[in-house]
Amino acid sequence: ESKAEPVIQAVDFSGTWVLKSSSASSNDYYKSEGWNYFLRKSMPLISMKMILTQNGNHMKAQILVGPSGKFANETSTAVIESNQEFEYKDKEGVLRAKSFWNEDKTQVITESYRVDDKTRTYRETRA
Repeated sequence: ESKAEPVIQAVDFSGTWVLKSSSASSNDYYKSEGWNYFLRKSMPLISMKMILTQNGNHMKAQILVGPSGKFANETSTAVIESNQEFEYKDKEGVLRAKSFWNEDKTQVITESYRVDDKTRTYRETRA
């Protein structure tokens, strides 16, 4: 008699997420991206909010930078584990990405690259 594998319930990240602080290495990151001194030093002072709506593997993310999204207001949708790329923009242009779950479905990992320079790749973990 074989036992069925337990079904792992994925974490639901729905909600409003506010960036409270940046890590000490954020200046190094922004510098590696070519941001000037003024922008690098001002970024920790600017409010950032992400509004996530998730239904199973379908996720919509709205990113608001600055008060009421004054500096950026970008919405993207993704299907986790679909192997379909989705696009989003930041101040430097368009990125393409794919998202997938970690083994126990407690994290969403997103791997992205810049459309105009595929050597610039990024890996983000939402936990």
